[in-house]
Amino acid sequence: MNDSFMSSASSDSVAPRCDGFYHARSESGDCTYMVRFYPDGEVITVSVAGGWTSAGVMGWFDRRDPEMSKGPYLVLGTSISFTSRSSYGRVDYAGFLDKGVLKISSLSQINGYYEVDRTYAFARVS
Repeated sequence: MNDSFMSSASSDSVAPRCDGFYHARSESGDCTYMVRFYPDGEVITVSVAGGWTSAGVMGWFDRRDPEMSKGPYLVLGTSISFTSRSSYGRVDYAGFLDKGVLKISSLSQINGYYEVDRTYAFARVS
């Protein structure tokens, strides 16, 4: 993936929402995957075990924290792709946005885990 940010290729592009975060449960239900997009083209990914609240989650998305898994995202039409990097390695994501839903596949370069078409709902936080 290109490490530069491109907000859109055309006026038909769908921008990810930046006023909250997207979230999805793991297959086993014991973990929640979260993704937060920023208007300047950065994305942060977080995985959390156990319970959480929408308001409490926002403190986890600290862009200044060097240990956060983050990187640039690219939007072309309804397609979105990004690579999230941390000190552990990187995870590559690709998918699409449709009517407030994010559907992405991911490949961990850390442990080789591949996931197809996980659906993320959006949680708005003021």
